[in-house]
Amino acid sequence: MTRPGAVVVLASGGLDSCALIGHMARKGREVFPLFIKAGMVWEAAELRALSRFLSRLPPGLARRVRPLRVLSVRMDDLYGDHWSTTGRGVPGWRATDSSVYLPGRNIMLLSKGGVFAATIGVPAVAIGTLSANPFPDGAAAFFLRFSKAISTGLGFPLKIEAPFKRLGKEEIIRRFDDLPLHLSFSCSNPLRFRACGVCAKCRERILAGASRGTQRS
Repeated sequence: MTRPGAVVVLASGGLDSCALIGHMARKGREVFPLFIKAGMVWEAAELRALSRFLSRLPPGLARRVRPLRVLSVRMDDLYGDHWSTTGRGVPGWRATDSSVYLPGRNIMLLSKGGVFAATIGVPAVAIGTLSANPFPDGAAAFFLRFSKAISTGLGFPLKIEAPFKRLGKEEIIRRFDDLPLHLSFSCSNPLRFRACGVCAKCRERILAGASRGTQRS
């Protein structure tokens, strides 16, 4: 059975994906949040934040959001002794884009998310990619071609949606200031469940949220 208008949202617990859940629910869509574990050091903190965020959604939106589903696709065996799996040498405040790139991450997330969506009859998967993403698997052309390829492979029409592709973090914060985004979490090297405050992810969040009063962790 197909669920017209429903969408699987790839949800990391970060500010962008949390806003994406609210965005889709605002549109009246049935939302299936999906967290995918891949063996990264920040996942426990992200999952905790995501659960807290979902529990605090405004009632009018919460009724459109289905229970969180957690799946796994291990990438730590592929990345090996890398900062994303070990927490050592995490790119800092002045890190370049190339230093934070995780090859194939969106491919992995969208593949697992797409198969999950097809199995429950949901015709769309949404990802919270922003305008500043410079990587090949964050490009609009990639999303279009991937939609066609995975639809062919699954025998199920599936659309990849990236509605924030032309937006920056500051705009996300402004547009969704009615959501409990202070409960979201964005850090590559968390200290238990607290943001380190010095990594590249923390830099993006702090600089984007400083004028809006959002929290770092």
